[in-house]
Amino acid sequence: MPPWTPCLITSARAASKLCVLIDRGHRELPIEAAFIGRTVQTTDEEIIEVKLSEVDQEEQVLLVERT
Repeated sequence: MPPWTPCLITSARAASKLCVLIDRGHRELPIEAAFIGRTVQTTDEEIIEVKLSEVDQEEQVLLVERT
């Protein structure tokens, strides 16, 4: 085994970037999306509901009250 191999294995990190369709701006984790489709400000009582034609037979983005 080459002498540099253990160093690469122990110090290598996977670079990942988060992509979101809709960013509500509420941060619960210490990560932030690198790619954002749309930013929508909401309250804690509102949620974004996304419907896709492959699943719901229609395409819609709805802002609804949390139940």
